[in-house]
Amino acid sequence: GFSEGETIEADGIYVDHSVYGRQFKIESLRSVAPSDRISVLRYLGSGAIIGIGEKLAQRIVDKFGDDTLRIMEEEPERLSEVKGISARMARSITDQMAEKRNERSAMLFMQQYGLSQNLISKLYDRYGDGLYNIIKNNPYKMVEDVPSVGFRTADEIAVKAGIETDSEYRIRSGIIYVLQQMAYMGHCYIPEDLLFENTLKLLSLSGESIREVFESQEENLAIDRQIVIRLNEQGVKNIYLGSFDAMERFCAHRLKELKDTFTPYEDHTSPVKVMRI
Repeated sequence: GFSEGETIEADGIYVDHSVYGRQFKIESLRSVAPSDRISVLRYLGSGAIIGIGEKLAQRIVDKFGDDTLRIMEEEPERLSEVKGISARMARSITDQMAEKRNERSAMLFMQQYGLSQNLISKLYDRYGDGLYNIIKNNPYKMVEDVPSVGFRTADEIAVKAGIETDSEYRIRSGIIYVLQQMAYMGHCYIPEDLLFENTLKLLSLSGESIREVFESQEENLAIDRQIVIRLNEQGVKNIYLGSFDAMERFCAHRLKELKDTFTPYEDHTSPVKVMRI
């Protein structure tokens, strides 16, 4: 996630490789803003900022020297003093600088949760600066919004973020996860009592005190159309994932169409004669 010309600080240990000899094994790293004229020129000329090539980078650095990055962040309107940069382009450059700075901060913040750079990038693309609030208040929302995030990942983040184990959000996400796991086993739905039992087991919770929260979140999921609740002939609630309920109804509709349009086949062929030679 780093661009050519950027400066980094890295923590790690030195190791002896059997082929390449002594190497530095990086355990964590972070970006440090380039401070001297040469580093700034290398960074801007690398293509990290759309619209700035090597020649324009040289003109910017020639104009502002070691003060270039401060000018770009605090007095961006002054970029239009450089030949080839309009006021509109100056604003674009400033916005890109701010976006990169915010994204880098988010990546550094998320590294403490053990996530890959690729996943952090996807989360930042989805939430932007709102990512901090998602982590603090409801990391389980990522399961619903980002396909790459599973329940187990969100649960690990929630523990590190100090989310209570009986959180409404955790129970809501647990319900969906249990239904998904049952679907992998071939079940389109699960009776409510069994869903409740399996959800408590998944979340390592116990007691009927959780049932009220469970039923409340079940209703919320139904309102959001993520699940469908259907009563069978015995009055038992069967809980479907919304997609599986839709597929089951579609199959039933198609079967009825086939039944209604079916024409019995009549065999008018003559009996087979066997000839002995």
